[in-house]
Amino acid sequence: MGSGIVDIDFHGGDVPVALFGNQVVAYSQAFQVTGTVQLTLSASELVVFGDTVFTFRVSEQDPHQVIASEIPLFSLNPATPGAAINAVGLPFEPEAILRRADNTVLLFDRELRSLFQWDPASRS
Repeated sequence: MGSGIVDIDFHGGDVPVALFGNQVVAYSQAFQVTGTVQLTLSASELVVFGDTVFTFRVSEQDPHQVIASEIPLFSLNPATPGAAINAVGLPFEPEAILRRADNTVLLFDRELRSLFQWDPASRS
């Protein structure tokens, strides 16, 4: 992939879909790649909404214009979302912590093979 994760969102709450510049990658809950889509140009944001993955980038010609692309979710062969693990009271030590642009905190635990989301504003 070459570069690090630019943005990440979730299908069904627990199936990660990540943006790596000009590549969108879907993973299983065990973080195995299930599918990839190559973008024509690099994007800066990604959103999973329903059965579609949207990517966004600022136009090179007009910095006030945002260009969106749509990717059908099925083209990434995503895993079926499963029952979420409730992290409340669960003893774990995250190996990685990432703060998203919306201030949501992502906590990755290798032993539990889980990526937990926490919203500091709602404390949930």
